[in-house]
Amino acid sequence: MSRYVLFTLLLLLTGCAGWPWARTLAPDVSISQVELTRAGLLEQQYRILLRVQNPNAVDLPIRGLGFEVHINGRRFLRGVSDTAVTIPAYDERVLEVDGVSTLGAVLEQLRSFAGGADTVRYRVSGHFTLSNRPGRWRFESLGEVPLAAPRETDPPA
Repeated sequence: MSRYVLFTLLLLLTGCAGWPWARTLAPDVSISQVELTRAGLLEQQYRILLRVQNPNAVDLPIRGLGFEVHINGRRFLRGVSDTAVTIPAYDERVLEVDGVSTLGAVLEQLRSFAGGADTVRYRVSGHFTLSNRPGRWRFESLGEVPLAAPRETDPPA
C-alpha cells in the first residue's frame, strides 16, 4: 500500500512542476516618476509611476501590491494599491500608485542632504499578489540619481 501512496505523491509533485507559474521569474520594478500631490504638516502624499517589466513567457495578472521607497538607506514613503492589471508576456506596464511619507521621514532626508551629497540612492521594494498564484511575490530594485550637473570637459586639442 505504501508504494502506491509514494507513487501518487511523486506524480502529483511532477505535475506541479509543469504549471506555468512554477517557473516564473519575478518582474523587474523601477521608479519612473515621483510627484508630490499633497503636502500637509504631518503627512505628504505622492503619485509614483512604477515601471513593471515581465520577463516571462506567461502573462502576470496582478491584483494588488504593497511597496516602500527608501532614499539613502532610510524609509521615505510607502503605499498600497488594489489596481488590477495584467502584464502580457515579455512586455511592460507603468502602474500609477499613491504613497505617503511623514514629516519625520522628510526631516531625515533634509538632514542627510546637509552633507552635500551629489547623488541620491533609492530602493523600491514590496510585493505583488497575483490572481493565478498563491502567496506574495516580492520585488526589489536599486537606483541612483545624480544631483549635480555633469561637468563639461574640454575636447581634446
